[in-house]
Amino acid sequence: MSEVVYQSDGPVRLRLERTPVEAAGRKWLQHRLVVQDGADGVVAIVVRDGCLLLVHQYRPAVGESLWELPRGFAEAGDAGADRQSSANRTAAREVREETGLELLGCTSIGWLWADSGVLAGAVSVVLGRADPSAATVGTDEEADDVQWLPVAAVRDAVSRGVIRDGISLAALAIWWARES
Repeated sequence: MSEVVYQSDGPVRLRLERTPVEAAGRKWLQHRLVVQDGADGVVAIVVRDGCLLLVHQYRPAVGESLWELPRGFAEAGDAGADRQSSANRTAAREVREETGLELLGCTSIGWLWADSGVLAGAVSVVLGRADPSAATVGTDEEADDVQWLPVAAVRDAVSRGVIRDGISLAALAIWWARES
């Protein structure tokens, strides 16, 4: 039985739990962080004219702004017929909020655990196509800037540390593995 150690109602709902675990003949207490009541997360790989969409956002946890793929958590209005359609709706909403772009189509291409040692929620990797109109900073005031980076330059941006957000890096690895 889990014990709630800490709970906050926002702006991002958090609950830190401590749970006794027994596995492989060992016992220990494990902490787990439940974000947004365990709602799935989503990260969107948005493609347009041979370029990928990146957003620049300040991340208080690391104390700096990072270039990353658009991402966020599912909300009540994102529910679909199944987990994949819910992820697609969440991706479309997050991209619209962060960049002002409407996705023409999207599909879930994989799932990842952002931190399987501590975080409870899974993250869906969604591949989407953007309409040809220009991206602008969206309405949720999270993104400071947006950029279309040529696909050929993305690997270089990763190797130079321009893109270093773990969720974005994992999503790109899933996408690259499917593309090769």
